[in-house]
Amino acid sequence: MAATRQIGINGFGRIGRLVLRIATARDDIDVVAVNDPFIDAKYMAYMLKYDSTHGVFTGTINVIDDSTSKINGKQIKVESKRNPEEIPWGYHGAEYVVESSGVFTTLDKASAHLKAGAKKVVILAPSADAPMFVVGVNEKSYKSNMDVVDDTSNEEAIEINMLRRSIANQMERDYNMPEIQ
Repeated sequence: MAATRQIGINGFGRIGRLVLRIATARDDIDVVAVNDPFIDAKYMAYMLKYDSTHGVFTGTINVIDDSTSKINGKQIKVESKRNPEEIPWGYHGAEYVVESSGVFTTLDKASAHLKAGAKKVVILAPSADAPMFVVGVNEKSYKSNMDVVDDTSNEEAIEINMLRRSIANQMERDYNMPEIQ
């Protein structure tokens, strides 16, 4: 079995809650910390349990104190920092940070998570300058030295890739056709 990935989530809106739900259903991902300047552990638990977008969370949620929750038996620290450099990702053991606040979407701003101890940052909002990857389109061009990337689901990239493949296939058919006599 592969090693468990330790992740942190910055921003606990619709996307951050969805990331937490998905992660708690997997054995290979542990969310060790969630940061949102507008919540404490009790409000985080409420937002997760009664999500107006994703429905009622059916797992177990226990609030330990103002800064600690247990979701499906796994402890999660809750931070309320505005500045990503102040979030103790390294202290909590978060190797990867999912940036879902919608605020820190450039390479420069998202890199603040690296200064706080994260090793990699994945931006889940459109970024003006971070390399963007779409599974099925260009994920093979990812390089391990890329510390901040954008994984925004971009429907246009998928459509453009499908069009590109269609044109390439048509050209291949046109130029490799057997001679007609």
